Amino acid sequence: MLKYGIMGLLSYRDLSGYEIVETFRNSLIFFWKATTSQVYRELKKLEEDGWAQKTVVSQSSRPDKNVFHLTEDGKEALQKWLQTPPPDANKNPMLMKVFFFAQNPPLENLKFFNQVAQESKQAQQILQVVPNIVDRYENTGSAQDAMYWKMTLDFGFRYQKMLQEWADACMATIEESLKEEKPDEV
Repeated sequence: MLKYGIMGLLSYRDLSGYEIVETFRNSLIFFWKATTSQVYRELKKLEEDGWAQKTVVSQSSRPDKNVFHLTEDGKEALQKWLQTPPPDANKNPMLMKVFFFAQNPPLENLKFFNQVAQESKQAQQILQVVPNIVDRYENTGSAQDAMYWKMTLDFGFRYQKMLQEWADACMATIEESLKEEKPDEV
């Protein structure tokens, strides 16, 4: 999947590996995390597959840099991927874990859900600045691109809000069950 994210970025313009890593860190991180080594590994594979091509750009005060662009075969592969239905979205490692939480002490589960709620709140705060970034890109780039970026941002807001509300509800359910187990101690 990472290769398609990289190809998508290269469909906008030619980029160095560093620029791709920075774009993942600054915008795509809200829905896809990629390490530097993963990006460079995928760039190498894209080159080997003929989907991207590297050009070495000489720099006077710095080492030469490698700039990548999407080949015609790469553009075709990206289009094919964009038109393919997504894989089964019913796989969620977190929910698989929660399904078996009866094996855990309830207080550990409360900690887990509290962490989920706190991380979701933090993500919502971070996402508050993203519309300004998208607006800046919209003014310098394609309004059509920005429209779809805003859709992913909207999903991020809604998802994080839902996750926080769900975690809060799970904590309330566990706390209520603990009260029922030991009514005299609560």
